[in-house]
Amino acid sequence: QKEPYAKEKVIIAAGRIAAVKQFDHLIKAWHKIALQFPDWKVEVYGDGDEVLSQVLNNLIVDLQVPNISLMGATRDLKHKMNTTLVYAMTSATECFPMVLLEAQAAQMAIVSYDCPNGPRHIIEDAVTGVLSPHNDIERFAANLEGLLIDENKRLCLGQNAAEQVQQFSAPEIMEVWDRLFKDLIR
Repeated sequence: QKEPYAKEKVIIAAGRIAAVKQFDHLIKAWHKIALQFPDWKVEVYGDGDEVLSQVLNNLIVDLQVPNISLMGATRDLKHKMNTTLVYAMTSATECFPMVLLEAQAAQMAIVSYDCPNGPRHIIEDAVTGVLSPHNDIERFAANLEGLLIDENKRLCLGQNAAEQVQQFSAPEIMEVWDRLFKDLIR
């Protein structure tokens, strides 16, 4: 099985530039493995804290991390997801990160911290994505490396995720609400 031809060897992360998103962890994880993957790049989408953006850019320069860029905001994250292979999330906390559902719908392989609350309710580890121990940069880097090495794993995770995300579609959710209301009326 081959991955869709339109997909590029790009890892993306997205969210407001804020400390809680821990994009510094992604930079440090990529630093550990980047030289093994010169044909891959990392793109971080979002805007926000300009001081933190400068700190992150300085970290990239100080560590001499190749092929990683803060891209700023984009109006077309969906297109980016449809044309790239891997989604990475290194947040300290999340509630219910809709961006992971969007990544699943785009058949992206996902590697995420198993941070409090969100990702574990969306990602089934090793089935629809990879959950890394929270704040463990070493393991995150190793899990990301595993995805980049194994094309079949990426493809399988992406396909499984695209199927699973259907449970969050409007008809599925409306059915859950409908059953709830009928139960309450009884």
